[in-house]
Amino acid sequence: MKKATPDGLGVHAAILCSNEPTAYQIAMDYLRPMGCAVIVGLPPTGSHVPADCRNTVLGMKSVRGSFCGTKIDVLDALQVVADGHFKPVVEVLPFNQLQPTYDKMKAGTLRGRVVLDCEYLRHCSDCS
Repeated sequence: MKKATPDGLGVHAAILCSNEPTAYQIAMDYLRPMGCAVIVGLPPTGSHVPADCRNTVLGMKSVRGSFCGTKIDVLDALQVVADGHFKPVVEVLPFNQLQPTYDKMKAGTLRGRVVLDCEYLRHCSDCS
C-alpha cells in the first residue's frame, strides 16, 4: 500500500469501517508519518487497536474515533427503508439454528440479520 502512494510514504488517513480488529493493525502499518486512523466501525467490545508504539510516536501517527450521524440522519435512513428504497436482508430461522448462526456470525460469513424464532421451542419435541 505504501508503494501505491506517490511518494511511497503511505496514506494520510485510513477510515476504518470494518468490525474486524485485524484491519486496524493493517491500517496503522499503512499510515504515513503524521497520518491518522479514524475508527468508524465497531469491533467487538474489548477489541484493541494494535499499534507499534515506537512507530506511532516517532511517526506522530494518531488514532481517532468518530461516531457519525445525528438523530435526523437516523430518521432519514429509516424513512428510506420505510419507503421501500432499501430492502434489509433478514432471515427468520428456527431456534435450533442458534449455534450455526452464531458460528457464521463469528466467522464473518453471516449475511444481513437473523431472527431466531422462539415459537419453534413450543413445538419442538427434542427441546425439553
